[in-house]
Amino acid sequence: MVLTDINAQLDTSEQAASSAHSQATHIESVAESRYDTLGLEQAYLAHGQSVRALELTADIQRIKQLQVQLTPELAENSAQGIKIGAVVQLESSVKPEKIAEYFFILPISGGALINYRGQAVRLISDKSPLGRGLLTKNVDDQVVIVIPGKNIEYDIIDIY
Repeated sequence: MVLTDINAQLDTSEQAASSAHSQATHIESVAESRYDTLGLEQAYLAHGQSVRALELTADIQRIKQLQVQLTPELAENSAQGIKIGAVVQLESSVKPEKIAEYFFILPISGGALINYRGQAVRLISDKSPLGRGLLTKNVDDQVVIVIPGKNIEYDIIDIY
């Protein structure tokens, strides 16, 4: 599911880069004056989209490497603490109703929300404040994330 989403982003990024490159090199994009920057802007856009495509390609490779490393032993080794590739169930002290939240720790940029078996799971990077705080923690531990103006405490309920 994660790979499908990243591949879709990669396709979109590659199409955008190709389109921007075509527009940047089109005869009508030649500057008619020093204030005419359309071609230059398209070139910058093409470069940015190409860089994003390279980042997504690297993300795909990291996910594939992670899949090779994950084994059924992951659940058995949860006593050793949370690792990259784990799905972690947390409850936040900010919410009085103690709603469970699920986070999938990956070695790539996070932020996306996926639906896994009817459950919303947020992808987080191991380099994010929450991701770093969770690594090596265990069930029943607590993680405190400091953001300007407040601290958010999470209780670790389960590790998958």
